[in-house]
Amino acid sequence: MTNTRKVVVISGGMGGVGRAAAAAFAREQYRTVVLYRHSSEEDLATVKALLPDEPIFIQCDIRDAQETARTIDTVLSSTGRIDVAVHTAVDPIMREKLLMMDAAGFRSQFETGFFGAFNLFRPIAAIMKQQKSGTLIGITSSAIESSSTAARMGAYTVGKIALRGLLRELHRELSPAGIRVLAIAPDLMHTRLNADLPEKFFETVVGHAGGRALMTPEEVAGAIAALCADAAIPSGMSYLVSSGTMAPL
Repeated sequence: MTNTRKVVVISGGMGGVGRAAAAAFAREQYRTVVLYRHSSEEDLATVKALLPDEPIFIQCDIRDAQETARTIDTVLSSTGRIDVAVHTAVDPIMREKLLMMDAAGFRSQFETGFFGAFNLFRPIAAIMKQQKSGTLIGITSSAIESSSTAARMGAYTVGKIALRGLLRELHRELSPAGIRVLAIAPDLMHTRLNADLPEKFFETVVGHAGGRALMTPEEVAGAIAALCADAAIPSGMSYLVSSGTMAPL
């Protein structure tokens, strides 16, 4: 019997946006596959409690192309299809000015967020080509839309610009095959990615925004699920969560 239930694969599924996205897709009756590099048993139990309907959790280092390809083969064997892939995984932010970093430190900002995206999307795109359908989504950042870079995250921002470029080229290659490629650009969030920042920094950001609360992972997850559900949204678009506006990649 053909499996008709849709399947979503989420990288960085134990992070703030990743786990919120997994819960959002589960509510939409997707079979949810959570990829993670390393997490405590306590964290795994917490996320599994959000996804009571047969989620699949797979430990995978998406920086390793061969390991990632084997993992996607395992997912396909278990589910029979992959309809959506969401790349939320990202490297820890190095809070240094670009020219104060050494080459190894700068390169490290690309390993998961950029090269990991390529390693994840490459085998999944091959599956989607056979299906003649599918959606690939990368999480970029509103920081790449701004002329200022707060909190010394220049290398992180460059990595997100590179990811957006990758998504644009994937759109050009894959849209003729019926595969949508989209970017989601959230604002600053109070997640573990930014846990190194002092509380005063977040208070200052809220103050500059006229008291508007910080964006939450749940807001971003809602935008991801909504874009997937709306078949009228064409491939090759970048969605800015804070304003609800879209622009070409």
